[in-house]
Amino acid sequence: MRYIFIVLSVVIVLAAPLLLSAATLEEIDQHLSAAETPEELLKIEALIRESMRQQPVEMTWRLAKTYFKLGKEAGRATRKEYFTSCIEQAGQAIKLGNQSAGGYFFKGLCEGKLGEINGIWSSLGVIKPLKENMETAIKLDPAIEYGGPHRALGKMYYELPLLLGGDLDKSLDHLKAAVRLGPKNGENYFFLAQTYFAKHEYVLAEKALNDLLAITQDSQKNRDTRFLREEAQELLKKATKNLGASHAQGTENP
Repeated sequence: MRYIFIVLSVVIVLAAPLLLSAATLEEIDQHLSAAETPEELLKIEALIRESMRQQPVEMTWRLAKTYFKLGKEAGRATRKEYFTSCIEQAGQAIKLGNQSAGGYFFKGLCEGKLGEINGIWSSLGVIKPLKENMETAIKLDPAIEYGGPHRALGKMYYELPLLLGGDLDKSLDHLKAAVRLGPKNGENYFFLAQTYFAKHEYVLAEKALNDLLAITQDSQKNRDTRFLREEAQELLKKATKNLGASHAQGTENP
């Protein structure tokens, strides 16, 4: 009996580091939200792999998200590898659980990023699968990543030229939905403001930008939030200037 107890004790001690290193989904999400450097993201990658057994589908698409964020931070030499890894992990999440909205969302997102790198973002070969992945994600869980699928489609319809399906009205519809589903996500408001600005609806652009600045007021320690606020303030200046010019023109031509 004493021998068995000693053996079990050794097994428990050896297993302890793995048990201690595993993380919950909530902890992973917090780490991903706070991470600002490739070094931090690589630590999260290792943490997710240690925690994969707990909820494999949810952990796998979060691994795809980690590679997506690494791809955005990486230099040109390694960016492609990270986005490819993102697509692979997102696809794996879909295989593990066909109802994985996160899998479809990041698969579409990283295919789009890979298309940008390859210089074919404006080709139908990239646009069609991105739309299909985002539309599937919307059917499964439209609120995933703070309205992420609607945000991605809204941005896509804003950026595409008319000949390839660009449509500011569709962009508005999706971005309004994104704001409704993710009212605390600053990007939702920024992309909405961009579309309003492109439609010369400067009052509504100002409102969206002021909403963005209000909801991000207390999170300025985050680098991405600071950059987003700077972009918002620049666009707000342009919207205010154009609105003033429109009023002046209206006064001159009653």
